[in-house]
Amino acid sequence: MLKIPVKISNYISSRWMAEKLVIYLQIDKFATLINWGGAPQDYGLTELKIGKPVIEQVNFLEGMLTAPQIQVLPFVCLGKNTYAEIHIVPVDNDIYVLMFDVTDEHDQQQKMQQSGNELNILAYRQRQLLERLNKR
Repeated sequence: MLKIPVKISNYISSRWMAEKLVIYLQIDKFATLINWGGAPQDYGLTELKIGKPVIEQVNFLEGMLTAPQIQVLPFVCLGKNTYAEIHIVPVDNDIYVLMFDVTDEHDQQQKMQQSGNELNILAYRQRQLLERLNKR
């Protein structure tokens, strides 16, 4: 089993949120999966094969592996109501893709957005009623 570089371990620790599932994919400069760790099945990644192109296995990474700096993709839907925050971290000649479970945060944000929408509708209806009363 390969050891995670200290830079990646420190990055994960700095991003760690209590009770979050995290997996990592290690990818070489040719976009080939070198190694992985964690429980990828929790993210719907059940058929990871080392030595195969990662784009064929994790299709949302297409076009995302060439940036020279860290990229963060918030709320990526991985199916079955599972959402992850994806961090693409270049280190030396490899790229690490880190997946943090943010399903609970996504659900909470959706609820807050729904509540906000409902309040806006109520305020709109109230304005309409007040306008009707003023006309009378």
